[in-house]
Amino acid sequence: MNDLLLQPPYVLNEKRWYLLSVFYAREKWEKLITEIDNFFGTFRTHFFSFSEEYGDHLQITFVTSNDNCDYSNDIQAHFQKFVDQYPSKIADTLPYGKILWCNYPNNSLIWNRYSLSSYSEQYINFHKQTIRVALKLMANDFLKETIFSAGLYLITKALMSLEINEQKNILKKKLDEVSIKNSYDYEIVKKLLSKIDENEIYEVIKSYKNENTNEYSLELLYWLDEVRNVLNTYNYNIICHFICKILGLTELNYYAILELLYKNYFDS
Repeated sequence: MNDLLLQPPYVLNEKRWYLLSVFYAREKWEKLITEIDNFFGTFRTHFFSFSEEYGDHLQITFVTSNDNCDYSNDIQAHFQKFVDQYPSKIADTLPYGKILWCNYPNNSLIWNRYSLSSYSEQYINFHKQTIRVALKLMANDFLKETIFSAGLYLITKALMSLEINEQKNILKKKLDEVSIKNSYDYEIVKKLLSKIDENEIYEVIKSYKNENTNEYSLELLYWLDEVRNVLNTYNYNIICHFICKILGLTELNYYAILELLYKNYFDS
């Protein structure tokens, strides 16, 4: 990658924020995730998100105090060496540089092309725990359908953290806002849902509701604690936005999940 694309970290809240997108085929994300953890180590604050915007990639965030040295060159050199040694393969359908809004080249590194939903310590903790529980749920299967299922699961579990009387009202209010503000998106969601076996989804959501809490993984228990903590600062819809951003789910995915929950969650 051309060194001209190397950029210094953001300085915010007395910290340095390194925001690196590594465009890498999702079939090889497990290998890249292992490399991320090995490079940064557990003693440094780092986390990542999934994304398919402009090509499959992981958005890697590394945070240090502002009085530390600049790690940009070290990070760039390490991950450039990684993608050079272990390049992933993907069928490019949009030639880079030939079509407007095309994907970035696979196996490329791009700095500062994304922003976080929040730069607070509370959000960092929530983000890191969301990734942990999502990885547990997906078991190294990063197909789009698997990530959507993980999003459905987490958004359902977050909803269950609210009082039962709040749950349906929150879903209805948000869906009403969507249908009024953007009817075009809402129609797309309707078409998307028409291709889904809603009876099967109903059974899935029902199983989420009836899951034995004694069988929850430690990752999920820690995550639910984070949800309850974050609910003291943000509302449920903001938490759903966080989850979707972390998992790389689009707004339309989010609306579809809310619609499924509203139509099936209380029909029992």
